Amino acid sequence: MKGLESVKVFESLVSSMESEALQWRKWYVDEKAESVELPRAFKDCQLFHRLLLLRAMRPDRLIYALTQYVAEWLGQDFIEQPSFNIFDMFKETKP
Repeated sequence: MKGLESVKVFESLVSSMESEALQWRKWYVDEKAESVELPRAFKDCQLFHRLLLLRAMRPDRLIYALTQYVAEWLGQDFIEQPSFNIFDMFKETKP
């Protein structure tokens, strides 16, 4: 947490965690922390900054947040693999 405080957005992170401890705890123990609203002081935080926060506090939920991030910035095509089509694959082969 102290390392995150060096990022301008998170300057007041530790003091926010102290003053809003119940809200932070609720966010922390949530099953899908990446999609739940952050406590009041950080609820308008951008998705990239949420990734930093998840990396520090909930690394188990980071992969799901990264999927959201890629879908938002690059599009759904970059997170979903097209279905396998044997006929299209056969056209690409050579003897």
